[in-house]
Amino acid sequence: MQSKIGEEPTDEAVKEYIWSTLKGGQVVPGYGHAVLRKTDPRYTAQREFALKHLPDDKMFKLVGQIYNLVPDILLEVRASDTMLDITYRFTLGWQSQEPLA
Repeated sequence: MQSKIGEEPTDEAVKEYIWSTLKGGQVVPGYGHAVLRKTDPRYTAQREFALKHLPDDKMFKLVGQIYNLVPDILLEVRASDTMLDITYRFTLGWQSQEPLA
């Protein structure tokens, strides 16, 4: 991802990359664990550590952008593009087979 959008991407560049990934039929790594429905507590612990000790680290900032942007993108996918239904359900780990309205 970093090789395609750079070490200090804008939020818009991250969003474009995520949309491109989803429209390409791929999932977003870290979003789709079938058991964890909320933020992985291991990530929460690592985030708290990084906020304290590595607040200016480029990789930490990129991960933070992903953490903040992806959930809204996935909600938008569900609301606007039923062609991505399977990707969306898989990415969020949903088991439901009910059709999207």
